[in-house]
Amino acid sequence: EINDQLYFRPQATTSKPNTGLLGCYTCHCERAVGSDDCKILECTIEYKDKSYCEIVRNFKDSDGRESIFLGHVEQTNLPYRHFIHAEEELILYTNLTWHPPSVKFISYICDWELCNDGRLVDKLITSFQFNVEPSEIAAYLQSPEPLSYCAECNICSNFSAFDQCTNASCSSGGRCYIDQYIKHPDYTNCVYAFKAECENFATESSIILTATYNIDDGMLDYEEVNVYCSKNGCNQPATIYSLLELIDEDIQLDPLFFIRPITNTTAPPIITEPTPSSPATATATATTPSSSPIMAVSRSAAIIIFLIRLCISLFIIS
Repeated sequence: EINDQLYFRPQATTSKPNTGLLGCYTCHCERAVGSDDCKILECTIEYKDKSYCEIVRNFKDSDGRESIFLGHVEQTNLPYRHFIHAEEELILYTNLTWHPPSVKFISYICDWELCNDGRLVDKLITSFQFNVEPSEIAAYLQSPEPLSYCAECNICSNFSAFDQCTNASCSSGGRCYIDQYIKHPDYTNCVYAFKAECENFATESSIILTATYNIDDGMLDYEEVNVYCSKNGCNQPATIYSLLELIDEDIQLDPLFFIRPITNTTAPPIITEPTPSSPATATATATTPSSSPIMAVSRSAAIIIFLIRLCISLFIIS
């Protein structure tokens, strides 16, 4: 059942244009995570050219709050016509338990009329998740030894045999960090792009995955991987490749994501009201009886009278 607060009922403010513009639901909401403060919002239907429809849920701009956006997105630089784009964090505690997968940002883009249906807002969160066994990755991220150094480098290379990062000292109260840019606009000239360094503050070890799932082809593309760890030298590029082999994606899309309506190009039938008959004509046609039976009766009577007179004349003569 769809929460009434999130099912923004459309109210078209303008009539649909005759041109090839795409209609999308448009509305915006900001609320505390887990609350139902979007009750008063409504969606309108807006028509634009050279755009697709979009649903966005953003949890990372403000702690404890999320923003929901439905509207248009320009076609420029979009990788596909029908896809989900997500940024999700997997947090590993020191006791080797996972924090439930935390979605930081997720969006849905589609290319047909009114495809960004508000009923999909809730379904986005459960449609696209990553899973991993904590015990399998703990050795890559954590160690009982105190932290003393991290890898440090900034790599942009087109060769797999790039130089490894060097080690740099890091305080025991810090953590190591590495970011791999797989598909990033700032690293379009690099097949291999990494940035690794020490951060002098610590939180739990975590992996942040940014990926795009092409719904039409069923293809998953990683765009960026961030790793935070507390083991000496744990932020080497090789660590990311090892971790990605252990991570499984759990993609379970609701049937609503696959509804592509068949466009009906047949012109609607022209309906005209029938022209009523003239009242006088209709009455005359309906009430005037035929004169043929009367004429037949008159002729029969005349013949009988003629025969009677003939018989009387013959009787008198005889």
